[in-house]
Amino acid sequence: MSIEAMAWAFKQQIPNPGAKLVLLALCDFADESWSCFPGQETLSTKTARV
Repeated sequence: MSIEAMAWAFKQQIPNPGAKLVLLALCDFADESWSCFPGQETLSTKTARV
């Protein structure tokens, strides 16, 4: 997880809360260079409302 990427993501002005949640989920998978490659199913599972 890239704490730096997550801190950056929280500062972004994204009006759609679902889109911001996906961005934060991507940051959770990011490495030190902010690269990440989770699949759509993984992102869907991580961001699903239950």
